[in-house]
Amino acid sequence: MTYHHRILLVVLPLWMAVTSFANQADTIPITFSNGRILLPVEVDGREHRFVFDTGCSCGLLFTDKAVSLKKGGLFSFAFVSDAAGHVKLTRKKRLPNLRIGTLRVKRYPVIISPPNSMMRQEYDCQNIVGCIGGDLFDKKRMVKIDVRRGEMVVSDDPTLFAGESGFRIPFETEMHVPYVMVKTRADKERRYMFDTGFPGIITVRAKDLLSIDTLDTALGATNAGIYGQTHSQSIAKIHLDSISIGGCVFRDITTNVQSSNSSSIGSLFLKYGTMVIDYIHHEIIYQPYEYDRGITIGNQYHNVVLMFDGSHYKVTLVWEDTDAWRRGIRVGDRLTHIDGINIEDNPCAYMNLDMSQEHTLTLVSESGEEKELYIKKRM
Repeated sequence: MTYHHRILLVVLPLWMAVTSFANQADTIPITFSNGRILLPVEVDGREHRFVFDTGCSCGLLFTDKAVSLKKGGLFSFAFVSDAAGHVKLTRKKRLPNLRIGTLRVKRYPVIISPPNSMMRQEYDCQNIVGCIGGDLFDKKRMVKIDVRRGEMVVSDDPTLFAGESGFRIPFETEMHVPYVMVKTRADKERRYMFDTGFPGIITVRAKDLLSIDTLDTALGATNAGIYGQTHSQSIAKIHLDSISIGGCVFRDITTNVQSSNSSSIGSLFLKYGTMVIDYIHHEIIYQPYEYDRGITIGNQYHNVVLMFDGSHYKVTLVWEDTDAWRRGIRVGDRLTHIDGINIEDNPCAYMNLDMSQEHTLTLVSESGEEKELYIKKRM
């Protein structure tokens, strides 16, 4: 019972930061939570929690409460396109001093999230201050992510991972965002964005996959950017027998097809293996934890999507061939209780809900009708 918040930013013009980090390798502790890579980042001597998001073309700051913006010069403005396709004129700023481990960055460029952004309010629930984008690494650094060990190695030594084994996946970057080639059994190889800000496995743009039978349909929205959720649209649920990325095979995947800017693969691939993202040589080295002629994903799809509208969580999509639909759950229903506890004044209760346990949600329709929705345990 979740949603796909994606933090893709495309910004014109891009700026350069000044960095200090020569031929070093540093191990950064990370937390992999709700499909997001969280890492400690020091800004002006104070440590904060940031998301490492390959879908961001530059940094993003969700709140100016924890990070002082008085230093670093005046605000300026840039047109920003978010993951939902909204384009708006947005404040931008340079952080005067930023440190990730021993990597020191001066004048790192960040976009300031609008104060009424639904993502800004939700990330406050997890004490997440902002995002580190691909601009900090593209053409000059490499990162190795191991979510099981809870660490990310950052290096500017171009030979550090030269002897690593694994599936080698070339990529191209646009505005510092990596794109890889993905092949499905039923279709030819096509270009997909690699976006660790997308806490899912894969989502497919309608024009990229036309030859798969539809399992179910729905009318609604499944993801959002910093300016709000995507517009309501017809979405199809599909099953992929297998996909291949650089020769690495993933089997039994349920996902959706909808109108979007691009097809994407997301951060949940990190559950199944370590990954070197070599921005110097533009290559990913994927090392599965276990591999027996492929990796079986299984059905990790949710039947109902809820999103925060600024004051409440509301249903934004219900698949029609599901128990939730048959029980009367509809788009617009508002979440009021979790396991019998009223959470209307505490929206963080849902954001921080342990989805590995079973829960009962109480929803209320616009006409006041109460409904119950059961969340099954997911491992």
